[in-house]
Amino acid sequence: MNDLYINGNRGTWLIGDSRYPLEPFLMAPFLNPQDDSPEARYNHHHSSARNCIERCIGLLKAKFRCLLKERVARYNPQFVRSLVNACAVLHNMCIDNNIFIHDYVEPNYGVNINPNIRNNYFLNEAQRIRNNVVNRYFFKSLGVTLYLNL
Repeated sequence: MNDLYINGNRGTWLIGDSRYPLEPFLMAPFLNPQDDSPEARYNHHHSSARNCIERCIGLLKAKFRCLLKERVARYNPQFVRSLVNACAVLHNMCIDNNIFIHDYVEPNYGVNINPNIRNNYFLNEAQRIRNNVVNRYFFKSLGVTLYLNL
């Protein structure tokens, strides 16, 4: 994502929880926003989207053990992309054919990221981008609240 950003892609973002650093290409939530503020509305929708994605990933990992971190880390990124796509297709085929796996266990989403010193330009740019998203989609205007469909 960093390379995409450096090469001019300004319209694609990852979403991460508060353990991830804010980057121009990675949107993180605001810490302790005031209730009913644009930042709080942003956090609500950000969290909803992130939870949906985490449940999807957790379901695929529980159904297809080949996607677990211990195994995927041994493959190159192009193969991992194909592997994830294949698992998603197989999952959809299972749904279409009423084939269900009943031993789904909720995965642990713990992430340990060591904070490191980041380029101030990237941090400032990331804050500007996140603020633009909040200003564009989460401010109330004339009694109407605009929400980002995530």
